[in-house]
Amino acid sequence: MKFTVLSQLSDCSPETKFFLLRFCMSNAYTLPDILKVDDIAKTLIMNRSLTGKALQELTQTGYLSVSPIAQTGKGRPKNLYDVTAKMSAMLETGDSKSTLHQDLIDDLIAPDKSSDSGERRHPLKTPTRLLLATLLALSDEKGVARDARTSELCANTGMGPDRIRNHVAKLCKLGYIRRVIPGVSSSKLFGTVGSAYILNLRHDSYREFAYSGSLWLISLVDEQNRQLPFEAYRLIKLARSAGNDSLQSLGRTQRGLEDLRVNLDPRTFHSIAPRLVETQPYRLAQRLQFELEIAASAILSLMGNELSSDSIAIDDQIQEEYLGTTVTPKKLFEEQSASRSSLLSVLYHLAWHMAKDRYGIIGISENPKRNYFLHHPSGTPNPMTGLPGSRHFAVESLEKANKRSNVVQIVFNPFEPNSALRKELREDSLENTARRRFGLGEKPGP
Repeated sequence: MKFTVLSQLSDCSPETKFFLLRFCMSNAYTLPDILKVDDIAKTLIMNRSLTGKALQELTQTGYLSVSPIAQTGKGRPKNLYDVTAKMSAMLETGDSKSTLHQDLIDDLIAPDKSSDSGERRHPLKTPTRLLLATLLALSDEKGVARDARTSELCANTGMGPDRIRNHVAKLCKLGYIRRVIPGVSSSKLFGTVGSAYILNLRHDSYREFAYSGSLWLISLVDEQNRQLPFEAYRLIKLARSAGNDSLQSLGRTQRGLEDLRVNLDPRTFHSIAPRLVETQPYRLAQRLQFELEIAASAILSLMGNELSSDSIAIDDQIQEEYLGTTVTPKKLFEEQSASRSSLLSVLYHLAWHMAKDRYGIIGISENPKRNYFLHHPSGTPNPMTGLPGSRHFAVESLEKANKRSNVVQIVFNPFEPNSALRKELREDSLENTARRRFGLGEKPGP
């Protein structure tokens, strides 16, 4: 079995794992059995010191065996390396999961320099590349790793938690990671879920393998703020205000559900409201908004034509995969299937209307099969709720390009003049402001 980025090496450094990945993707298998370190380093286009340390570490940890070869004359010693039973067992039990972004992973593992250019492929050191490659292997077609727990990243990279956090910060600064959504633990709604990472599949450093697509930036007028784009925040606020079964309380809840466009009996909502009330409402709201955006993105991508209908089409697979797995996991609702079903219905209704609203704004009916992704930036706290707010959101399409395309179309909502956007964002370049705000990077040069 091929050694992959998700294969785990015990007691080995990230540099050693990166060495093995480079070895497996090169033609190093054609080398003779009897080698000098220089031979391997030259073939892999790797630093000789790093190569020597990797071979030494693999030998010390029992993945390789080494036998010195007697030779006459001067020169560096030669060795015979062989795979041990430990290495064979690791390869047999390794993760064979196919990745949707193998081209981008290979681009990270490939040598910095080629025979015709001395330009660095990525401004990243070996451990940072390995972490990014791991996140790519864990991410979906939109570049989102929804439940990447630190313990899992540590096991896959050979780094500790602090080192993982440092490299994540570096990848965010350089634009490889657009956004990190913190995980939650001991939540009444989620249980425990790891952090989510939204990766930039269109980063310029990926060269010919970078994705292409379009971006629609929408800025809301005041009357539209009532509906968009803070569905999770408004849902949690409604749950916190849900009281007893008095007519007044039920009436307030009914109006709130109608505002959210959710068809549910107020008494049923009161029974599930405690699941949405926690001591850290901001973290819960932030994570729930992200999950709703992911579900709405799937609906927008897979069910575009059906969004033109006035009735809601329930897709059980989307509902379970995007809302039932991470949000409302079954293990938290043992013998409470009715409550789980009601919560899923509320969340799916919200995601459906989010997708429908975006569908109406960007008008995708001519080509509904593209891969769409909703973006919602953080903003300043809302003085009424204390939760972050912004009058802007975006819809992005992602496409795998046959050749490198650094052209990203920016389309603004026609209902508000661009000048108003420019005044609010207070930046000299509206397009670059939009890119920065939604983690899309600066506009590529000509």
